[in-house]
Amino acid sequence: MSYTIDVYKNRVTPTNNLLNFLCFVGFFPQLVAGPIEKASDLLPQFSKKRSFDIDQVKEGLRQILWGLFKKMVIADNAAYVVNMVYASPEDYGSFSLLYASILFFFQIYGDFSGYSDIAIGTAKLFGFKLSKNFNVPYLAKSVTEFWQRWHITLTRWFTDYVYFPIIQKNLRSNTRRNIAVYLTMGLIGLWHGADWTFVIFGLFQGFLIVLERTPLTKDRKSSLFHKSSKLSFLLPLFFVLIASLSSVLFRSQNIDDAWVVVQRILSFIPSTQISQLINKYFLIFTALMLTSEILTRRKDFPLSQLEKHIRRPLRWIIYYIFIFIIFQYAGFQEDFIYFQF
Repeated sequence: MSYTIDVYKNRVTPTNNLLNFLCFVGFFPQLVAGPIEKASDLLPQFSKKRSFDIDQVKEGLRQILWGLFKKMVIADNAAYVVNMVYASPEDYGSFSLLYASILFFFQIYGDFSGYSDIAIGTAKLFGFKLSKNFNVPYLAKSVTEFWQRWHITLTRWFTDYVYFPIIQKNLRSNTRRNIAVYLTMGLIGLWHGADWTFVIFGLFQGFLIVLERTPLTKDRKSSLFHKSSKLSFLLPLFFVLIASLSSVLFRSQNIDDAWVVVQRILSFIPSTQISQLINKYFLIFTALMLTSEILTRRKDFPLSQLEKHIRRPLRWIIYYIFIFIIFQYAGFQEDFIYFQF
């Protein structure tokens, strides 16, 4: 769609090479779930002459290793608890349901950002560069910033082809901008599945974005959730909680199930099974993932450019530790969540 629209709008020159076009459309690493590449970014790479680059291959393999760790150790272990709790939410108390909802946030993050790392790393093996798709979204200090850090290429696509075309005729109209936000986020929700849970999920995200853009007082900086607030360091925790609660809609099979989960969370029902849901190894590995990505947030991924900074013996020890963790502590095999979309 982006290629067809860009050609129609004279943003890109149509290619005369059928093979390059077919390779662009069917580029297998990111074909199923992204990163979603625009023709202007990826198509020209098929016209360039490529040669084998051992350093690029090593970097690609490191990113694949990091992606496998996030998918198999973080996402698949979280899926075990999430699937068990959401299969019968009426049997669990408030804290157990809240814990499972927070785990689902990390499940879908480990699952999809892990897939993105594997796809980007695989493309590097063949000399192609794909767009970065995640940028430590759990450090976001607003819903808007969250979507600028989460599934970046999807947000960019809908911004370019839905949001901007709606507001371009009247950039100063707040009403038009708000309508554009609702339509864009509603379509992002619908993109995930033709179900009311996804539509409401998207509209709820749109409501939060519009709400945070609307000044509640003349001095917006006095707001508790403004970035200049003395409590701004708590904002990432607040928005992770918001993302986790809104993910109830994303994870539930239907509206009725989502309502049961929300109702029981807000009813403060005692959670007698919480100790059975907590896995200490999972918490350790999740802390390892979060710490590594926060400390290396200016790099493409935590293992990036490891060869430049750490000598070979220690470097290979790190690789083998991750390989051991993947084989020893991988969860039950789960399909990639975004494959269903």
